[in-house]
Amino acid sequence: MQHLRVGFLHSAWADNLLFEKLQECPEAALEWHYADPQWPITRIAMHIVEGVEWYRYVLSGKQWTEFEYPKTWNDLEVLRIKLAETYQDVFTEIDQADELIVFEDENGPRQAMRSTVLNQIPYHSTEHRAQIFVALQINGYNNISADDFDVWAYENSQE
Repeated sequence: MQHLRVGFLHSAWADNLLFEKLQECPEAALEWHYADPQWPITRIAMHIVEGVEWYRYVLSGKQWTEFEYPKTWNDLEVLRIKLAETYQDVFTEIDQADELIVFEDENGPRQAMRSTVLNQIPYHSTEHRAQIFVALQINGYNNISADDFDVWAYENSQE
């Protein structure tokens, strides 16, 4: 599914860059949020990793990891490394034929086309990166801009 390649590579690149840039933020940013205080930046970041692992499970059956809640920037670095590894696992799925995949979730058996799952990965990460950008801005931190993570920035980074 060649048409998914750029979107997927962009998403992996942008997530990795975000985790790197977050470590430059003040320590207080770990708990910043934009709406629900139960979803600070660190929980959203962890959720990005959990999401990619979940989609890997759907595509390959490989079980996901139960992560400990990140409390420090070092914890976030561990998640960044895990995220990169998981993206590498999922990347192998892009060249597989599109087919109906059957998997189990908390509600029992489900099914989806491989292309649907692969398209959801960049969407899911983009959605949550945007939440983190908003949380940073609401808390007065403007050193990270969403524009630095778009597909154009990705293309420029590859030159």
